[in-house]
Amino acid sequence: MLFHPNNDGEWRYFGLKPKRDISTVVLEEAKKKSILDDARSYLSSRSWYDEMGIPYRRGYLLYGPPGTGKTSLATALAN
Repeated sequence: MLFHPNNDGEWRYFGLKPKRDISTVVLEEAKKKSILDDARSYLSSRSWYDEMGIPYRRGYLLYGPPGTGKTSLATALAN
């Protein structure tokens, strides 16, 4: 969902962000596979986190200059 503040400081709903397929993200295939494998492994391991008493969270730090695909990758992963 997209929200933006208006001039009065209130948040305004702008609709849904279009979905992005991972196949449209330009990234070395080995790196893309590594990230996808890690995300899939994480998504299938909730019970292990619960058993170990570890909060079920995962984060990825994406860095680089503007226009290098950080948001595209995040959008595709969220899809």
